[in-house]
Amino acid sequence: MTDLADELTDADMLAMWRSAPRRASLAAAPEPVDSPFDPPVDPQPRPEVEVTEESLEVLEGRITSMAARLAAETREWLALVAEFNRRKGWVQWGMRSAANWLS
Repeated sequence: MTDLADELTDADMLAMWRSAPRRASLAAAPEPVDSPFDPPVDPQPRPEVEVTEESLEVLEGRITSMAARLAAETREWLALVAEFNRRKGWVQWGMRSAANWLS
C-alpha cells in the first residue's frame, strides 16, 4: 500500500489545509497563514499577565483557579481530538492515525 503522504506535494498539503473547515472562532482570523505548521492567529490577543507582589493567599487562589481553567480547557481539547479521531479527520492528511497527525 502506498503512503498518501509520499504522493502529496507541499502545495497539495497547503491547499488541503486552507480548504479545511474551520471553527467559527478562527473564521474571523486574517487570511490563512503561509504554512500549515504556523499556529492560527488569535483574533483577540490576550494581554500580558502582570506579576505583582501579592499575598500568598491571593497567589494561591490565582494558581488554583488557573489550574481549574487549564483542566477544563484540556478536557475540551481532548474531546475535540477524540471526535476528530472518531471521524478519521487525519486521513485527509495522509496520516496513519490521529496520534501521527498530532505529532
